[in-house]
Amino acid sequence: MNKILNDWNNEFVKVKYLQGEYKKKYDGKVKEMKVVEDQLAECRAELAKRITSISSQNEQIDHLHIELLQSILSEKEAQQLPSTVIEEFKKSFAFKIVIEDHVQEAHNHIYDVEVKALEAE
Repeated sequence: MNKILNDWNNEFVKVKYLQGEYKKKYDGKVKEMKVVEDQLAECRAELAKRITSISSQNEQIDHLHIELLQSILSEKEAQQLPSTVIEEFKKSFAFKIVIEDHVQEAHNHIYDVEVKALEAE
């Protein structure tokens, strides 16, 4: 009986020791996970800051591009003839002749393409 009791006590001590070792490892892993979670939270915060910063920079760049385009358009408008002169030219006989010439050139080109297609057949 004493032998069995001693064996049982030895086994009990081994089990308690193993439980203690397992608890130490478990606690260590819990601490590691906490550290990793904290690092992940820091990374997420940093990423959010960078996204906000980049978004702000993109908005500033977009605003500058718009201003640049508006200034280029203003310069081009200033360089062009006044719209009244252009409208008067459109009403003129010379404008009608220019348009008719372009239409005739387009008809001639289409005719040439159709003739070449027929010759190819």
